[in-house]
Amino acid sequence: MIGFRVDANEMIATGHLMRCITMAREFLKNGEECLFFLAEEKETRRLEENGFDYQVLHTDWRDMESEESVLENALKKAEVDFLIVDSYQATKSYLVYLEQFVPVLYIDDIGREVYPVSAVLRYAIWPEDMHFRQMYQGKETLLLAGMQYIPLREEFCTGGQDKVREKSILITTGGTDTYNIAGRLVAECLQREDLELYSFHVIVGSLNPFEKELIRITERSERAHLHKDVRNMSDYMRTCELAVSAGGTTLFELCACKIPTVCFSFADNQMDFTEELGKRNVMLYAGDAREKKEIASVITEYLCHLSKDKEVQWELAARMGELVDGEGTKRIVHAVQNMIMKKGIYLRKVKETDCDLLFGWANDLEVRKNSFQSSMISYENHRNWFQGKLVDADCEIFLCIADGKEVGQVRVEYKEREGVISYSIAKEYQGMGYGQRMLLLVEEKAAGRTEWLAGYVKPENKISQYVFEKLGYEKEWEGNYLVYRKHNV
Repeated sequence: MIGFRVDANEMIATGHLMRCITMAREFLKNGEECLFFLAEEKETRRLEENGFDYQVLHTDWRDMESEESVLENALKKAEVDFLIVDSYQATKSYLVYLEQFVPVLYIDDIGREVYPVSAVLRYAIWPEDMHFRQMYQGKETLLLAGMQYIPLREEFCTGGQDKVREKSILITTGGTDTYNIAGRLVAECLQREDLELYSFHVIVGSLNPFEKELIRITERSERAHLHKDVRNMSDYMRTCELAVSAGGTTLFELCACKIPTVCFSFADNQMDFTEELGKRNVMLYAGDAREKKEIASVITEYLCHLSKDKEVQWELAARMGELVDGEGTKRIVHAVQNMIMKKGIYLRKVKETDCDLLFGWANDLEVRKNSFQSSMISYENHRNWFQGKLVDADCEIFLCIADGKEVGQVRVEYKEREGVISYSIAKEYQGMGYGQRMLLLVEEKAAGRTEWLAGYVKPENKISQYVFEKLGYEKEWEGNYLVYRKHNV
């Protein structure tokens, strides 16, 4: 069970909830159950529409430390295996408290503090920005950092061809639009001769406090159209010629759809990244709405400029498309599932006293049947082989320990740029998923030592084939047997 602790209300942008729903949908596809925990009963309709269960904690979203015991009991009762927290109100103390009894992934959009949890996700950073990564250097926290981890919805990852773009401008300002950017902007754009051939699609969230004003504006003009709770945002992004957007995940969705965009910020966590998009000529940055009272006029000027310069539009679209590959959600889910699989399990190097244990496992009938040398092994031959491997610098043998019990063994023979894996699971622990978990751990042990990992498998050994394929190894035939290879970086 994957838990999500997230809120959405008049003060918290719905983007937080939506990116959690995006991840939950991918978890569901991978066989995981998901449960959402919210402080109050707001925006729950979005969860219901996506088929996700939720629990309302009836706590104060502004003071998350006060809910610690309430959430702890809820997590234990639901038997949550992993918790994803998406809230700016989550303090270090709060996260450390939760980490005591469930592994936590914290989505950190600001990156100013080190959080000692199982994993941290921060995707809005550039490849050459090493400061955030260095903050976690030497820490046990798994860091998912960089734009390869952008959690985009599936509709933005299709890679299909764009529709023919119409003379229209998409305006999306988040779920709340505290500064009424949409209303001020569309009113000004409708007055500009440079934009008289354009229509305007204004997207508002269910918590927009200026909805009535927007309705009045759109009722007075046939060129302005108001859309609420849109479920097909990618259609507008692939149809409109230009776009205006606040900072947040929407900017990455616009990049995936390659629509030239004017962006702005209205929160601390948005400012640095949106400004950098402008500096890199990926989008046109209009500034921070909190500081620029005339920001609607600035955005309008940018739109007028873009509308007359197709070459700039093409250049922006090309740079936007280079940023996003659409696989971020899958990478996040894969990393979390790997962490769950490795929970309570570790590898230790074999010792001389393990000789007899490995001898018994090696002569198991199923192990011999799946080995390339299928005849039974004498104890003397095994002992000589084992002692030789203990001092072989190009070989590592590990025992897999789960809940204090020895459940299997895995060996890696290093040959030039390739590490060849052999493994077996003790008979009483077979069929319990230890093969996948053990190989994930050995991948970490071999990291930095070899460029490739490989497993050589008999065609009739369906279980090992399943294990390697499940972990993303690529299959090819070599003679009468199968070889599974994976790039180990």
